[in-house]
Amino acid sequence: MGSFLQISLAVLALAGASVALWFLFRLRSEFNFFSQFTRKAITEEEFTSRLASLEVRLAELEARLADSDARRQQDAEWLAQAESLNLNRRGQVIRLHRRGESPASIAQALRLAPGEVKLIIKVFELGREKSDGSDEI
Repeated sequence: MGSFLQISLAVLALAGASVALWFLFRLRSEFNFFSQFTRKAITEEEFTSRLASLEVRLAELEARLADSDARRQQDAEWLAQAESLNLNRRGQVIRLHRRGESPASIAQALRLAPGEVKLIIKVFELGREKSDGSDEI
């Protein structure tokens, strides 16, 4: 019985030593982790410096965004004017066509391509035919 007790104590001592070594290595790895973390930590001055540079960059981006919005607004206004000019030209083509002008003379008067004038007239006539024929359907 005495040898059994000695073996049991030896096993317990070995298990205790193993647990102690495991805690030691675990503590060492935690210490290494936190020491790396503290080395990477920045000072308050560095933080305020980085924050100030980010605020400057944000102000630059806001200015660029405002400039972009202003240009987009100008482009939208120009596009609206250009569309109304196209509608006016179409109206002029139709008006001159109703007066009996030839497509060639309309193109010369409005400085448009003859094919474009013919296309506008053809689309107008097709639209008129469709609206006249819609009562029959």
